[in-house]
Amino acid sequence: MDVPCSDGVYRVYFRADPGAEYSEAARFAQAVDALLHDHERLKTEAFHDALTGCLNRKGLQTWFTERARRYTDDTGFVLVLVDFDHFKQLNDTHGHAKGDEALREITAALRAELRAYDILARIGGDEFVLVLEACACHPGIVQRLEGIKQRLPLKDYDLDMTMGVACYPRHGRTLEQLLARADLCLYRGKQQGRGLIVFDMDDSGTGEEGTNGGGALDGCQGCH
Repeated sequence: MDVPCSDGVYRVYFRADPGAEYSEAARFAQAVDALLHDHERLKTEAFHDALTGCLNRKGLQTWFTERARRYTDDTGFVLVLVDFDHFKQLNDTHGHAKGDEALREITAALRAELRAYDILARIGGDEFVLVLEACACHPGIVQRLEGIKQRLPLKDYDLDMTMGVACYPRHGRTLEQLLARADLCLYRGKQQGRGLIVFDMDDSGTGEEGTNGGGALDGCQGCH
């Protein structure tokens, strides 16, 4: 017996003539199908931001935990804390619907710039985390990020971005350590005039920094 369901057809086999059991089997198969889809929907909602479709904070933490299980060596990545400049002014002037539109459009453009295995997560109102996998800790990352930023529709909404950069494992081995390091760089960027990309190679967080400049991006395979 073939039972049509949301993604196709369930085929149910009986040992004998099903008789009255036919309709009960069909209802059972459809109920199982509905439960499976509800489970997937709830899982997606639990780990993703409803407005932008990006991972949420819980999804980001889950990604980091699963990555730690997959990689036993020090395979590096770059974590970027992104904060929109002048976003409150956009909301106050044009309303929250316009602010929501800006977040959707800009994050969609940003995701289009990324590779399939890079990560974008929304962890606050206008605060995002970008993860560039398999990227070395190199000042050239600033040039890469500046190129991405220039291709986003920020000017359509009179917005800009400030970014703070941290590297795994150089600046931390936990998500909390990396976020704290990136947040420190982000704060410095805000203090220095906004619209900056702040990356500090020094392990202590007090050394020379790169801001909207840098050389070739060595060691970031596929970052183009």
